[in-house]
Amino acid sequence: ICQGELQINQSVVPVTIRRLLSNASVQSNLLTSLCHPNIIHAYGFCSEPTMSLLTESLDLTSIDLYQYLQHYKQEQQMSDSLYATAIYFGSQIASALAYLESLHIYHRDIAARNCLVTLDLTIKLHDLAMCNEVYTDDYILVTVGNDIETRRPIRWCAWETICLNRFTSKSDVFSFGVFLWEILTMAERPHSLLDDNQVLCNLRNSNHYLFIPSCGLDLIDLISSCWHKCDYDRPTFCQINHILCQKQQQLMTKNADNYQQTN
Repeated sequence: ICQGELQINQSVVPVTIRRLLSNASVQSNLLTSLCHPNIIHAYGFCSEPTMSLLTESLDLTSIDLYQYLQHYKQEQQMSDSLYATAIYFGSQIASALAYLESLHIYHRDIAARNCLVTLDLTIKLHDLAMCNEVYTDDYILVTVGNDIETRRPIRWCAWETICLNRFTSKSDVFSFGVFLWEILTMAERPHSLLDDNQVLCNLRNSNHYLFIPSCGLDLIDLISSCWHKCDYDRPTFCQINHILCQKQQQLMTKNADNYQQTN
């Protein structure tokens, strides 16, 4: 990752340059057309000296959410506020995904590794994993649908993406449930006690279960609803965004009341 400048018409804008993996699949027209405060804006791509993605300039101290959670886990901090953290970050990403849902765009790879946390704790969605060789172990070569071989992040996938090779906004909802689970467990690896073949076997049998830490019944119910076997029974991102924004507002009101009482 490095910083650079891009000339657009008569102006020069600062950009962050991220080298892409050689097998990364990119759709420049789609990425550059998106505009949302919680989605990293992409200006385009350059092919020399290596294939790289040019995005809005971000502070080099910004880290992905997985690294952020791992840091605080090692410092043994934040454990008492995981519910609030899940609501705070979850509401931002749900807003971004509701925006994509309205455009009939599917992200296909929602996970903590694909969200960037800035210095002001704004969280931004992107396909950061395609720029980072650290996470290649999360992508397993599998046979999906009609004998199609491809790499998938199977521990974050809905069963229909493996068995039917079907992506919809509801398969993104399933992955979003795992994303919230990652926050509550401070970046535990999903199904860490199972090997890849066991995870695939469970998915193909529509058997997905992750223990959700105690965090409030409302959030447990929301995550569980994201994992319904029938994708039509899962909530939309519009509904998820509404729920999480309400929870965020309630937390802000509660914190304001507590502050007034102590003063």
